[in-house]
Amino acid sequence: MPHCSTPTHRVIRPWQREDIPRLWSLTWHTVHRVNCRDYTPAQLDAWAPTEPDQRWWEKLIFDHNPWVVEDTQTQMLLAWGDVQPSGLIHCFFCDYRYQRQGIGRLLLDHLLRVAQQQSLSRVFVEASETARPFFLAQGFQVVHPIQAELRGQQFAIWLMEKFL
Repeated sequence: MPHCSTPTHRVIRPWQREDIPRLWSLTWHTVHRVNCRDYTPAQLDAWAPTEPDQRWWEKLIFDHNPWVVEDTQTQMLLAWGDVQPSGLIHCFFCDYRYQRQGIGRLLLDHLLRVAQQQSLSRVFVEASETARPFFLAQGFQVVHPIQAELRGQQFAIWLMEKFL
């Protein structure tokens, strides 16, 4: 799927190698500034450590092949996410400074179009407590809660799905 132009100088495009450090920065700042209302400092540090395992991070990006929302005037990355062949939306982050401005919905709409082009009939996400209201507002349904573990920390998250 080619670039998708959006209003106000925003473009949705496939990630590029030079995006990797900016994707980490966006993720780290968003986790620590937005998800802090639902998770403990220890959980936030497990989710987004100050010093990431660079090899793990690059592999995650390469393996999941995400899309990014970029402001073409500032070259700032505003959001990023992916949809896998199984229908899993594995990663989905919107910069903390751009929450509640339609950026997440813009990216999700794009990911849903990608899923439809891949003939998927369902997408699903393991949403954080913080992201659950967003996905509910976009028509996802809660399947069931999940207790996940990451770097020794337990997380309450939600398996959610949407039929296309």
